[in-house]
Amino acid sequence: MLGDAAQSVDRVEILEGNRQTGEPGEVMSPFVVKVLNANGEPVNAVDVNWTVNPVNGGRLSSDSNTKTDINGESRNTFTVDIAERVVITATILNGAISTGRRVGGRAEGDPSVEFIVNGGIADTAGLNANQRSVGVAVENACSAIEGKPAADRSVGENDLLATCNELRAGDPDSIAQGLSLLAPDEITSQGTAVIEAANLQVMNVNSRLSALRSGAQGLDLSGLSLRIDGQSLPGSVMNALAKGKAIGGSAGDTQDLSGLWGVFINGNYSFGDKDDTDNETGFEFDSQGITLGADYRLSNQMILGGAVGVTNNQSDFNNSSGNMEMDGVHLMAYGTYYQSESFYLDGLIKLGSNDYVTDRRVSREGDLLQEAAGDTEGMEYSLSLSGGYDYNQGALSYGPYGRLSFTRAEIDAYTESATRSGVKGEGSVLTLSDQEIDSTTAVLGGQVSYAISRPNGVLLPQARFEWEHEFSDGSRELAAQFVHDPSNSTFSIITDEPDRDYLNVGLGLSMVAAEGLSGFLYYETRLDQKSIQQNWIKAGVRFEFW
Repeated sequence: MLGDAAQSVDRVEILEGNRQTGEPGEVMSPFVVKVLNANGEPVNAVDVNWTVNPVNGGRLSSDSNTKTDINGESRNTFTVDIAERVVITATILNGAISTGRRVGGRAEGDPSVEFIVNGGIADTAGLNANQRSVGVAVENACSAIEGKPAADRSVGENDLLATCNELRAGDPDSIAQGLSLLAPDEITSQGTAVIEAANLQVMNVNSRLSALRSGAQGLDLSGLSLRIDGQSLPGSVMNALAKGKAIGGSAGDTQDLSGLWGVFINGNYSFGDKDDTDNETGFEFDSQGITLGADYRLSNQMILGGAVGVTNNQSDFNNSSGNMEMDGVHLMAYGTYYQSESFYLDGLIKLGSNDYVTDRRVSREGDLLQEAAGDTEGMEYSLSLSGGYDYNQGALSYGPYGRLSFTRAEIDAYTESATRSGVKGEGSVLTLSDQEIDSTTAVLGGQVSYAISRPNGVLLPQARFEWEHEFSDGSRELAAQFVHDPSNSTFSIITDEPDRDYLNVGLGLSMVAAEGLSGFLYYETRLDQKSIQQNWIKAGVRFEFW
């Protein structure tokens, strides 16, 4: 049993000797560690256990166990026996923070450090998790290619081997940049696009349901709206712009076709950008969604309907890294139940089919452009349930609302191809496994508006505030392998976790004039959204000449 000094051990650090290279029979510089307690003070007379992996990788000159000195330091010397990667681990056994079941004298929680001899690309200092994962796959692929006779290697294999040798010869910054080019983190934009497309279609139908509760019948074109960075302009504002006149003190009218049946067309346009992170390449995007539907009024309190929607999303990756385009077609069924024009409950189910086309740059700056092109498809399913209560006091309208939504998107596996044959980077294309993206969100909010009747039209100042929480769309792993890797080694990259909580705050003013002039000014900002800065100033005017 160890003494009190060992029980106070908190951590062990490397002082000297890491990341060396050597030929078989060569003696490495000493490996030196320092053992510290929770206060950062050195701990004396602590046993340090040394192990070698693989066991035939070399020999330790000292015993497999050494002790720390008065400075908390302990050292060992190693003679390498192979030209391949060797890992020497220094572990403090029976440390105070040890946890788990002990196997072979060592527990999973024991403080330890690793020294790398003849390390590969993935052992380069300063790499993030995704870069290391790609680095291991590149090393495995190149080792397998080097094991083949030169005459038997394909063009793609020779190109991948050349990329590997370039990485091996590079400095840490060059290696990190090269691995980032090989990592398919741009593919994460597919998940962002499909969730945005689902939201666009749901909001188009929600706009229709809101109009129905307000008494819209027949043909309704007032749902066409503008969304900027994922935020929707108030329906009354776009209704005013579409109609260009005030009728009965409100901003909109409809053409009555039959009373029970209704037909509508709603649209959304959004654009924004996402910052670069350690795990994902940033991008600028714009999305358009159009929804055409018909519904039937079963009673004064209930309406059911169906709709078809189309969506397009285009994303341009930062640093000229390529682009992604998604096109989708969606089928929806929806309904609303409301009482006394105050309480309401809305529901929607949706099935969608999406196509994805991706081009990502795999060549370095200064080289001829080479891109990895991919084309795939997938299904998408959504459910949404919302409700609220509107209070009306004269010209003032206000009330709370809430919404619970679930979306699942499936993206099929696919294999990339090089866009330019015979150009450097041809061997860097990947086969990507299928993906599954889940998103479950809850929204709680409130809205208020006030109608001001003027001799020349109607003014409608308005405000809203909402909190949104994401439940299930956590960090994901994307699995891939190099097309020209004879070893078929699979690697994974991880995505960022999405924002869990954020707020939307907006203020606006719309005006509808009796003579066909309408306009609006609206400002909205999103607070506490990670990696995205969003502020909106929205203005517009419309003239009607006939």
